[in-house]
Amino acid sequence: MLTVAELLSGLGLLFIGLRLIGQHLRQAMGHRVRSALRMATASRWSGLLAGVLAGAITQSSNAVTLITANLVHGRVLSVNQAAPVVAGANAGTALLVFLATLDIRLVVLYLVAAAGLSIHFKLDTHALRRDWIWAGLGLALLFMGLDLIKHAPDALTLDDWRTLLGNGLSSPIALVIGIVIALITQSASTATILAVASLHTGFMTFDAAFWIMTGANLGSGAAVLVSGSGLKGSGRQLCLVHVMVKTGGSILVAAVWLALSARSATGVTVAPEHASSLLAVLFLAMQCVGALPVTLWRDAAIRVTARLTPADPVEQASQPHFIYYRAAEDPINALELARLEAERLTAALPDLLPDLDQEGAQTNVQTAGAAAARRHLLAGHRNVAAQTSAFLLTVVSQGLAREDLTRAAQEQSNLDSLQALQDTLAEFGGIVDAWGQERPQLLFNLCEALRTQVGLLADTVRVDVRVDAMPPIAAVPPGDRTQSGHASDPVDTHDLDTLIQLTGDRGALFERLRRQVMASDAHDDAEAQELLMATRLFERAVWLVRRIAIARREALDGVVAQAVDAVDRPVEPQGA
Repeated sequence: MLTVAELLSGLGLLFIGLRLIGQHLRQAMGHRVRSALRMATASRWSGLLAGVLAGAITQSSNAVTLITANLVHGRVLSVNQAAPVVAGANAGTALLVFLATLDIRLVVLYLVAAAGLSIHFKLDTHALRRDWIWAGLGLALLFMGLDLIKHAPDALTLDDWRTLLGNGLSSPIALVIGIVIALITQSASTATILAVASLHTGFMTFDAAFWIMTGANLGSGAAVLVSGSGLKGSGRQLCLVHVMVKTGGSILVAAVWLALSARSATGVTVAPEHASSLLAVLFLAMQCVGALPVTLWRDAAIRVTARLTPADPVEQASQPHFIYYRAAEDPINALELARLEAERLTAALPDLLPDLDQEGAQTNVQTAGAAAARRHLLAGHRNVAAQTSAFLLTVVSQGLAREDLTRAAQEQSNLDSLQALQDTLAEFGGIVDAWGQERPQLLFNLCEALRTQVGLLADTVRVDVRVDAMPPIAAVPPGDRTQSGHASDPVDTHDLDTLIQLTGDRGALFERLRRQVMASDAHDDAEAQELLMATRLFERAVWLVRRIAIARREALDGVVAQAVDAVDRPVEPQGA
């Protein structure tokens, strides 16, 4: 019983240590990893090296895949740039396997002492120091667990081993065990570390340990597919790149191992003192053999994943056309880019509402497709609005003059109003879609009236900002980037004045609409409540349209006033 208790406690300490290392190293190095990945992807080989370093730091290729997927989704990296990073991350995770082959019990004792004393003397009050302290404690617990696993079977006799394993683990069974462990732990290195510990105790032969490691490598790829089952577009593509690395490396190294085993009737003989180190080298070889071809033929690998992964319409709509992360380094121009992005979203507002006149000539399938397209567009433009808001916060953190800080606050306020209007239109459109073709005339009138007012607001946006077919600016080389729609461009304010007048105080109209709801052709109380909710959303949308129009009008008045001041300002004589 003592042997079983030691083995289980060793496994527990191993899993706790792995969790602490992964969690706190990612928190301590997460920002640096992101910055390094942005800077180190100029070529495929630098991206591969960056992935190796990121994998060694985080000790999780899944975490690196998630980080790079977020950077691709934010248009910081392209899929081509991210693929070598994901490939290299698998090689970086081999560091922990090599450490597991060493006897560093004295170092472990010092790590536990350092972590305990740091916590006792409250040296962990700073977030960064706390993460490093707990990561060190996790490393210590991991090796304590390995030590227990290695020495737990010492009390077992040869007869006990024969009772447990018979003649040993067969290759297929060992392969399945590795796959299962990787699926449960979401890690190939965990299963390999367990195999290293088992080799040290004589728990299994080297051949069985090799096939457990191979199965774990294959299972890790399958685990990524399972955990990333909800991903679409580029995120799914990167998961498939991860699977390519794992599967390719496992097949190639396993084929070489089988060829060497076939040359000898007794199989490959490995000295016990070298077994652990050789297993760690083979694990690293699997990662490198899988990563190098994917990196070398990166474009072909991406084309294959693109065929296997359908395009995600939400991701396509989530691409900003003006903002990009490097622009935050120039705060003045960055504020102009944020304004242009918000204007592009404003111009697309009518597309969030159903066009009931056009839908009357469509089939039910076409109508359902149009509703799905609106939902995708809404989700994408919500993401763009969120990215623009985060971009503004980054710009403000650069340090701005008072005038520019005021402008940034105005842009953020306008963006908040725009996001609220997006949500209101989406909710209103959902009610209209839910009624189907049997919608009441009142709801038809409300929808068309709202489309008219939102269309007027969209018309106030400059034509050059409203072209959705233009490529995202992040896809254009920096030397070729040109911006249009500057503050000096002429804008017709007549539409804004008309819109402000149309959306003025209309309390009597809204009250009449509410009375019409109660007298409408709704069949029951639930339908009446739906119509009443649509009326309230219509009222809120009109109020938001007016608010955005007034803000735009005031901004234009401010630009004109600045231009007049510049003209009227006396010019000082030269040499004064």
